[in-house]
Amino acid sequence: MLKQAKAIVAVKLHNSRVLLQRLNRQRTTEQATQAIAELAQLIQQVAKPWPS
Repeated sequence: MLKQAKAIVAVKLHNSRVLLQRLNRQRTTEQATQAIAELAQLIQQVAKPWPS
């Protein structure tokens, strides 16, 4: 169950990041650039194994 939830969250974060990257190509902003970097970090955190 946890594995499935983590996969859903990872996909949602990834899709949000892709959307921001596309928008940022058309109109670059510091906020979007920062959010893209933060989403990348969050995606990595979700991919880490759950502590036992």
